[in-house]
Amino acid sequence: MLCGKRDIMKKHLVAGGLILLAVFGQDHSEAHAEKQGSFKVGATSLNIRHNPDIQSEVIGSLPNRAIVHVYEEKNGWVKVSYNGKTGWIASQFLYQSVGQNTTQVSESTRQTVTVKESGVRLRTGPGTGYPVVGTAETGKTYKELNRTNGWVQVQLTGGRRAWISDTYTTSFIGEKPASTAKELSGRTFIIDAGHGGTDPGALSFNGLHEKDFTLSASEAIASSIKQAGAKVIMTRNSDVFLSPAERVSFSNRLTADAFISIHYNAFTNPGARGISTYYYTDGSDRNLAADLERSLSSKLGLPMDGAKFGDYYVLRENPKLAVLIELGFLTNPNDMAAIQSTSYNQIAADAVTEGLIRYYQ
Repeated sequence: MLCGKRDIMKKHLVAGGLILLAVFGQDHSEAHAEKQGSFKVGATSLNIRHNPDIQSEVIGSLPNRAIVHVYEEKNGWVKVSYNGKTGWIASQFLYQSVGQNTTQVSESTRQTVTVKESGVRLRTGPGTGYPVVGTAETGKTYKELNRTNGWVQVQLTGGRRAWISDTYTTSFIGEKPASTAKELSGRTFIIDAGHGGTDPGALSFNGLHEKDFTLSASEAIASSIKQAGAKVIMTRNSDVFLSPAERVSFSNRLTADAFISIHYNAFTNPGARGISTYYYTDGSDRNLAADLERSLSSKLGLPMDGAKFGDYYVLRENPKLAVLIELGFLTNPNDMAAIQSTSYNQIAADAVTEGLIRYYQ
């Protein structure tokens, strides 16, 4: 989250529990879209709780790949039944079981997928909760068998099968995301890692500082944008303090196509979760925020709060095209499970790059 005019409402969770102030003007405690049907567990051991709350009593656990039936979703929790027991589990660790929203690739449309990064993990199922069975290197090509929820099942040598995140492959069935092959050549972007130094930003529910998350995410975003041919300038590359005015002054001194500020959210209600993009000026700024929101929504799988007006200093006082992104709630255990995963920064970075490409096309 941010500093500035309304930015003084920027939340800090400190020892003693000072109240967090949300940048949202709405209640995030309401349930998200209903999810019902059969799903598969993607965690080694997933606790079943009596109520949809991290502090609620644990009444059981689910093994990896267990199939559960979901009846209701609320604040990132789902009510399930398993072996005659009913309770609540964190929805972050569920994946749709085979047969639900899975694209079976026919022989007539079957194609190959090519890996675009080194060390990409191959797993036994479509999700990060499944065991790793190997890695794939840049340029490796596989025959595609199935795809579901952003994962592609591929055929390995010897007839074995494995799943790989489609974030790291180049071939797609149906609508193909924007390619990232130098489409941003000739453009320059300022990436602003929020907070830093004596300004730690928000405190996560498990005691980690927002400033560290914003820097690592910004570095990944900068790298991804550079691969698409653009020049990137960072407002900070280390743990240093910059006031909102210094950030805007930095932006004013440079010639750049857009200013993108990276943050994470927090709220007193731990059920609040999801991603938001912000703009101050209607028109181009709003359109860029909307394109980024669409790309992030399709890639990250977290709830989206949409592109919203934000009266933040780094947006309001910035004459450049400027947007701000909140990449999830540090105070929500489900969001944090995703944020702290090894692939989150890279997936978010690729989504930002795709959003920029979409905007400039």
